[in-house]
Amino acid sequence: MGHLQGDNGWELPEQAWLTLGMAPCGSAAMMSASDLIQFARAHMKEGQTQQGKSWLTSTSVNAMQTPEVALPEMSQTIDANFGLGWGLKTYKEQGISTYSHNGATNGFYASLQVCPQQDTVFAILLNGIAPEGFTATQAAMQKALMGIEVKVAKLDKSISLSERHKAIAGHYESFDKRITVRLEDGKLKAHLVYKMDPLPPEDLLLYPITDQLYGSESLTGERRANLAFTEIDPASFKPAYCFDGSRLNPRQA
Repeated sequence: MGHLQGDNGWELPEQAWLTLGMAPCGSAAMMSASDLIQFARAHMKEGQTQQGKSWLTSTSVNAMQTPEVALPEMSQTIDANFGLGWGLKTYKEQGISTYSHNGATNGFYASLQVCPQQDTVFAILLNGIAPEGFTATQAAMQKALMGIEVKVAKLDKSISLSERHKAIAGHYESFDKRITVRLEDGKLKAHLVYKMDPLPPEDLLLYPITDQLYGSESLTGERRANLAFTEIDPASFKPAYCFDGSRLNPRQA
């Protein structure tokens, strides 16, 4: 079980987050970091365990690492797809490809990153809720172990908002997040409410990078994750979804 920030510091939650709806794909931390690395190594060796036994067929391993769904562009330097159970990324500047899987439960984060070109695997298990710290740790390990460094481009805040940009204003919601984008004082602002994660609501300023991709900052200037707005209606310019990097949030209004 993970820990949550309470009135008296870090505390165990009252119960583990074992939701039946997510049970088929896993909903709790069940492996140690060393177990996760052994699991990844078997995938790198076409399904062979350290003892040389066949755990998965090479056909299954290759199928899992084959792109099935192209994800909305969240970065101009990364191509991202979903395979079967793996997130697949190609870092265009370095020419390096990885496959990975991240997850979270009540008070716990986990990440498993695999880079066959560098013969490198690492796992992160974080006993607490700290999204920025988790992301920073993952990026630092990718740089040190895999030679991957994603440079965050400086946002151009001088761009005048077009009607296409303004049309992203609306309400987007999925089972775990609510995102409300509004035009206020000539700026695009997003209000994020986390429906499942024990995180406080957050207000962000959005700046266009492309017609679909927007960089975000907190109101005090800290950089946050990009947002992508997809399936844009050609007449109204209104997008059908807001993609936050992990889930499509359908437009509700």
